Amino acid sequence: MIPERIILTLIQAGVDAVIADTDLIDESLSGAVGAAELAKVKTLFASNPPRVLMGYPREGVPLPNFSMVLSDDTPIQQYLGQGEEALLDVDDDILGNVYKDRVRGGFTIFVMADNPDWTTWLYRILRHILKVGTNYLIANDLQDPMISGADLVPDPRYTPEAVYVRRLTISVEYEDRWNDAGGMWTAIYGSTESRGTLGTIAHEDVGGGFHPIEDD
Repeated sequence: MIPERIILTLIQAGVDAVIADTDLIDESLSGAVGAAELAKVKTLFASNPPRVLMGYPREGVPLPNFSMVLSDDTPIQQYLGQGEEALLDVDDDILGNVYKDRVRGGFTIFVMADNPDWTTWLYRILRHILKVGTNYLIANDLQDPMISGADLVPDPRYTPEAVYVRRLTISVEYEDRWNDAGGMWTAIYGSTESRGTLGTIAHEDVGGGFHPIEDD
């Protein structure tokens, strides 16, 4: 599982839906802005919809855009025995063990435009897409989604003066899994039968050399 791809897929689906039918913007902004302003938003979105990007936006990236970065990736629950479970094949024969922990991932989406009002409108539309998409995230094993937002303080070192930025952060919980029946385990431990011991462990001496730690 790559959580950010799931979130980006949801955002892109929402943007595509609004491109196909700008009246969907009513759900995000109706009652918050007047009819004339709402019509303006629809015209702008139809003519220049936001790009959905992964990573920090680089200089020259077209505006407006939604650019997502990883802001946090922290284990919040480590199960007893690393959550060890038997890894079974289709015939229920044991292939090895599966391990897991529970992670909270935070993802920041920068809403960037060349106009402060445009930035605010896009932020509201993005937030609505993510709230409506809560069940999509849960169905894809991203649990307990939480959304927060704030304006980003301008910094001329990173953001051109004429660019306005608001950030939206979404955090989710998910299980991270790995097993001892794959090639990485064999590469590290030497065989799938080895569990918990490395072939050679070394330490650095005062002269900068490395020497194996000998068993007593």
